This record gives sequence, C-alpha cells and structure tokens, in this order.
Amino acid sequence: MNKKKIIKLESILKSNREKIINILITYESYETALYEINNSINFLENLKYDKELDAIKVEYSSIFLPINLPLYSLMLFVIIPCIISQEVFLRLPKLTNEILLKLYKILQIKKIFPNLLILEMERALFLEKYVRQSNVIIFTGKYENAIEIKNRCSSHSLFLFSGTGINPILITRSANINLAVKKTITMRIFNSGQDCAAPNIILVHNQIKNKFIQKLILGLKNISIGDYKKQKNRIGKLIDVNDLLFIGKIFKRFKEKIIYGGICDYAKSIIYPTVIVDLLKNKDINFIEFFSPIFYILI
Repeated sequence: MNKKKIIKLESILKSNREKIINILITYESYETALYEINNSINFLENLKYDKELDAIKVEYSSIFLPINLPLYSLMLFVIIPCIISQEVFLRLPKLTNEILLKLYKILQIKKIFPNLLILEMERALFLEKYVRQSNVIIFTGKYENAIEIKNRCSSHSLFLFSGTGINPILITRSANINLAVKKTITMRIFNSGQDCAAPNIILVHNQIKNKFIQKLILGLKNISIGDYKKQKNRIGKLIDVNDLLFIGKIFKRFKEKIIYGGICDYAKSIIYPTVIVDLLKNKDINFIEFFSPIFYILI
C-alpha cells in the first residue's frame, strides 16, 4: 500500500515538473528548484524499496518544517512520517505557508496521505494541542527554539532536531585552486546562501591565500543576480527580511575587512556576494551562520 502511494506521488511530481518549477522560482533560484525536483524524485525512487518502513508504527507525529527548500523538505520530513504514523500534524512556517499549500495541492498530498493534518497556527498553540501528545517530533530551526520545544514534549517522545552549523571549507596549500574556487562558490551561493549545510568559514593556507581570493572575486563578478524568474540568476531575494537586517549589521561590524561586495539592497531584499577576510588569530572571529552569500575567509 505504501509503495503504491510513493509511486503515485512520484508520478504526479514528474508529470507536473514544469508547474512545480514555476511555483518554486517565485521563491528561489532556478538552479535551486532543479536541485529540489531532481533530489525529490531520487528520494521517492529509493523510498519505494525501503521495506523496513513497513515494520515501523507510530501513533502521532508532529512536524515543524524549515523555511528553505520547501519541496525537498516535504520529502524528507513529511512523507516518511505519513507512511509510519497513524496521524501526522504539520505546522506550516508563516514565511512559506503560501508556497507550501500550492505545492501540496498540485502534488495531491492530502489525497495520497489522508492521515496528514496541515495546520496554520501559532507555535504555542501547536505545542500545547499537538506536540504534547505526539510520539515523534521533528523540528528544524534554531537551537534555542529546539530546547523550548523539547521541554514541552513527553518524556517518552522521540525528538529529532536539525539545526544550524558553522561548517568549514579547508583550502590547503596543495589544493587545485580553480576547483576549490568553483566548489566554494557553488556551496556558498546555493539558494542565495540560505542553507544550513552551507559553509560559513573558509580556512585558506597562507601561501595560496592571494591567488585563491583573487580567483574567487573574479568568479563572483560573473554571478548573475536578480529576479529568480530569470534562469541565469543564481542569487536573489532572501526569504526572511530579518536575515537582511542582520547582515546589514554584520557589514557594519566588519566594514574594515570587506574586500569585495558589502551591498545590502533593502528594497529588493538582496544581499550581494561579499568577501570578508579576517585573521585566524583574532579574538573577534565571527563564528555565526550567515544564511546569505557571504564568503568569510580566515587566513
């Protein structure tokens, strides 16, 4: 039965590929939309053969979705709970509820998984009414919010938390600089930098730092920026205006260390690619997540 549901969802996803991409590019780059589509299809194709899921039975599951990668997040955080749970309670993020509802409608999610209850409500009410009774709770977001939610869960619940992380890139003395620059740009500007897996610190060996930085800036000058509806644009509007305001403060804090970019377009909610160079020995090193296309290099 579950395999039939997965096959049906996969078929709907493939047959509505262009419609889904058109929905996604109102929210993210064409490059990111393709990533979401292709990885979602791969996910479903592999899920069909996962026989272990049939043996897992859960009464209630509650889900908090991240605000980025709405389609792929649906696959990772919603579909599996729907397969193993009697009932699934999904709280939609305020910033993305409109696009999520469009995706769920075109994918016929409620028809395929009638045990899914899609909710638009305040977090406090969701915690009190649904999370307390759930056997499994899935949350993606900030650590402080995760602690608040975990404290409201039953002691017998399974709490799964995906949070932020200061992932590094290490550019060694023997690195292929051209390849390192290409990979660094790809990882850092994916989804306009709005990905918790994106590297936030770039550690570069002192002997190759000048060549790496020079090639990095040349590469960034060729990045197209603007409306996501233009396929060539790889950087565009940020999802959360609070991230825009936060980065504006970061630019003021590191204004002496910005060697490229540093532009905040508040009207269009766009952060332009920015290179910040700092010394590893400094006590004021910035170990925070940017969630925007900032290249923070330590030498």
